[in-house]
Amino acid sequence: MYCLVFVHQTHLTVGRMMHGFGDDLHPFSETVECVDDLTTSFIAAMTRQALANSKKRGHVRLEDLMFAIRKDRKKFNRAKELLETHEEIN
Repeated sequence: MYCLVFVHQTHLTVGRMMHGFGDDLHPFSETVECVDDLTTSFIAAMTRQALANSKKRGHVRLEDLMFAIRKDRKKFNRAKELLETHEEIN
């Protein structure tokens, strides 16, 4: 049951985000599922890469995730910007 609730909740969130970025108020469920799958796959790949970078410690730190995206300047700069904004807010 938990898995179905989680999937439903992520689909709602992705659908709302798509609307926020200019899509229809109620985007096609197939499109939402596709975007959700792509996002989940990206997060899983980055987490695996960060975990591989942190094998000696046995746990993933923020620095490991930043190291994993370091070659993609756009993603790296955006992550850095979001982290700085988070620091300012807290």
